[in-house]
Amino acid sequence: LLEPSRSNFIQYSNFNSVWTNPSNFTLNTVISPQGIQNGNTLSKGSSYDASSYIISSGVPSGQTAIFSVFVKKNTTNILGIRLASGSSASDIRKNINLDTGEITNGEAGNQIGFISLEKEDFGNGWHRLKLKGTTSGNDNVCSLYAGSIGNTTNDGEVYIFGAQLEQGSYATSYIPTQGGVVTRLADS
Repeated sequence: LLEPSRSNFIQYSNFNSVWTNPSNFTLNTVISPQGIQNGNTLSKGSSYDASSYIISSGVPSGQTAIFSVFVKKNTTNILGIRLASGSSASDIRKNINLDTGEITNGEAGNQIGFISLEKEDFGNGWHRLKLKGTTSGNDNVCSLYAGSIGNTTNDGEVYIFGAQLEQGSYATSYIPTQGGVVTRLADS
């Protein structure tokens, strides 16, 4: 399969202290979809405790953005995922049950701009979630919650790996980053 040129706007795709609430991450705890021990544990500390990455110049306003991440259940099978841009006018918050694939709206999200949330099986319990929406501003926010957004009844831990934010109508293969935006050239 040939892929187009794409950029991953998340400059630290496999998580670090630049993400908010870095104490929610324990790095390199599990074998990732790459087959090495570079998958991470995400914990949820309080009822509204996300780990977020804020991109000051990401996918332009009015464009389709896709926030994707690899996830595997640990002590909870629920992951909250959020894509926001500009202001709270475009704030997509969804919860997904990793066992059943059931999708529910997360607390305080107005879901404006929501297009879809897909779950792709990557084997060994790993799934790649792909949240697609239309942006309303150039500043993008990508957030992850272990358990439902705004709900402490199913808090726990999930394994995560490889976050990506890209502009386009579909998600492409993972583009690792370590401190800057990385652009993959089109296949030919």
